[in-house]
Order: sequence, then structure tokens, then C-alpha cells
Amino acid sequence: MAGRLERESGMVRRIGTVALILVATIAPTSSVIAQETAAPPVLGPRAVRAELLQEIQLPGTDHFLRPSALFADRNAHEILIGDQGHNRVVILDENGTYRGEFYGQDRFTSPQDLVVEPDGTIDVLAGTREGLRILHYDFDGRFLNERALGTTPDGREVQPGALAIDSQGRLYVRDRVWPQVCVYRDGTLERVIEFAGDVPDDRLVEVGAGRITIAHDLLYIPVSTLGTVKVFDLDGRLLRAMGDLGSTPGQLALPVDVAVTGDGLVLVLDQNRFNVVCYSAEGAFLGEFGGKGISPGWFYRPSLLAIDSGNRVYVGQVYANRLQICRIPDFIAQGNRNLGERGRREDGGSVGNGFIQGSKVDAPRFARAVELVVTMQSRTCEIGG
Repeated sequence: MAGRLERESGMVRRIGTVALILVATIAPTSSVIAQETAAPPVLGPRAVRAELLQEIQLPGTDHFLRPSALFADRNAHEILIGDQGHNRVVILDENGTYRGEFYGQDRFTSPQDLVVEPDGTIDVLAGTREGLRILHYDFDGRFLNERALGTTPDGREVQPGALAIDSQGRLYVRDRVWPQVCVYRDGTLERVIEFAGDVPDDRLVEVGAGRITIAHDLLYIPVSTLGTVKVFDLDGRLLRAMGDLGSTPGQLALPVDVAVTGDGLVLVLDQNRFNVVCYSAEGAFLGEFGGKGISPGWFYRPSLLAIDSGNRVYVGQVYANRLQICRIPDFIAQGNRNLGERGRREDGGSVGNGFIQGSKVDAPRFARAVELVVTMQSRTCEIGG
């Protein structure tokens, strides 16, 4: 790191190098020289190893420490990472180049989730002295306000556990205690979406869920303990469920995150199966990629998932503080295209991991900060027989 520039807003910028660990593509027939205790078996043509493109590594000793949140802002072509160990949010471009960061300072610790609103401002779910709260920042990382959540109509205090944003700027907050998502417009609770209607009342508190996603005007909720992803329209009507509980290809053991491509391919991160399971928009299983391991190109208890504007898949995990970029296998992408663009809108709507298509942010992020001088360094991963 060559230096830092502290600004009155508390934003920290730095000029330095970002090491992109560019690795060779790992084909399904390749074997990797790694430290895996057991390589995943070849389960068939629809279950393959990940095709690793890059591993992102910040320079020097200032790398991520327990990455805990991930968001792909495809309008600004940026990737935002919550860094729990350093109490900060780091912003990269889609090439992995460092753009900036801001720290919680005395306002928050341990960011848990984050979203970018249509106007470019940022909501961060993080720990505070009062517990988990949603803090609102401008696009330069300056604190604006705290989001007030209040109570639901039945008198329950909303306990935020995950966030999503739609193309109208409505904020969706998954409750970490009760299986419900609360929808806010301009700070006012608009509706409550319950996603465990098939669970007995006395077992509702046992229902666990992961990070929620808005895509193509649909709400995706990975219900981790039930091994499924429930899909709702934005009025709260249940449309379908994807996947079922199990440990074979196409099934879900513990889904924790969801991301969706512009053409409707649904990717589900399964923490217990160490892979990404892919479905069509209608829920047809198309294939999966990944596998348990600790070397580049493998996943170990992955917890974060996002897709950028080039349909590159970002997979994050706490182990080894790793953020990897993978390629969607051709057979999965082609299978999705073969199903056609059923009902796909051509004029916008929200897609991806909270990405808002059709809305533009006029002011670039960190517009008043100095230009970065960035050097890209690369190396190659060892591949052997």
C-alpha cells in the first residue's frame, strides 16, 4: 500500500496495487494439486468442478478478514464486500481493482449484509451498541442516518437479518427471528411477507433462512433449514419453490444465498454441499458446480454469492478469507438459453443480487476523491494430473 488519504467524511482511499490472482480454468476433467481431504466424485455431466477465473487478494497485509457481506452493483460495475474483521466496507470494480472503502468507526462493527439503492446510496446491516441496525451511507461512504424499522402489525419488533432492494427503492428486511420479510417504502412498513406458512406455529422459530434477493421483480428467499428457495412476487404471493432437501445433484442441503443472471438463470449457494446449484427461472434443475476443498477453485463452507454484469460468479467464504470469481459452465448457460426468455421484460426491472436495471446513478462513487493508480499483478495456479 503506497499511502492513504483521509477525507473529512471519514472515507479512506488508498493508492496501491491490487493483486488479482489469475488462475487457470479448471475443467471437469482436470485434477488440482491441492490440500483437499477428499476430492468430490464425478457425479455426472450436470455436476462439475468450478471453473475458476480469479481469486481477489488485496495488497500487503490489508486483505479481507472474515468477509461477511457481498453485493454486485451492476449499474456502477462495482463489487461491495463487508469485511467483518476490519469493520469496513470495501469497494472494487468488476476487474477486482480497488476503488475505495469506508470504516464503521464508532458507528458499526461486523457488517452482516449490504445493498445499494437506485440512487447509489448504501444500506449496511451491522452491529451497533443497540444491536443489529441498518445504517444508511451516501456513495462517498458518509453516514446519513439509521433506518427505523419499528414493529409489525402484530406487535413484533423487527429484527433485521438480511437485506434486499427493488427497482422502486423499497427496502426488504428479512427478520432473523421470525420467518418473515418486512417491506419498507420511504421508511414506512408497507407489507409483511411470511415464508413459512407450511410450518406449524410452534416450530416457526426453528426456520432458518439466508440472504434474500430481488431479481426480475421477484423475491427469492433461501429457506436454509427446509432445503429450498421460495419465490414470491413483490405483492407477497408465493409462486414456486426451487429444490428440495437432500444431498444429491439438484437438491439443497443448506441454501444460504441466491443470485440471478439477467436472463433468469437462478444460482443457489449451498453451504453444506460446497457448491452452486443452478435452476431455470421456472425451477428446472440445470446443473451445479463446485466442490469441497481449500485450494483455489474449491469451496469450504461458502456463505456469499453474487453475479456481476458479465455474469461472472463471486463466491465468498470465511475460511482463508477467500473471494473467488468463477465462470458459469457452458452447459448450464446453454441449457438456460434453450428454455427461452419466458416472460422476460426488455425494459428494465431489478435483477441479480439486488442489482437495479434501468436506473442510473449520475454521480460516480467517490467522485471527489483522487484517481487511483492501480497495477495488476498475476500468477498461475498449479494444475496437475
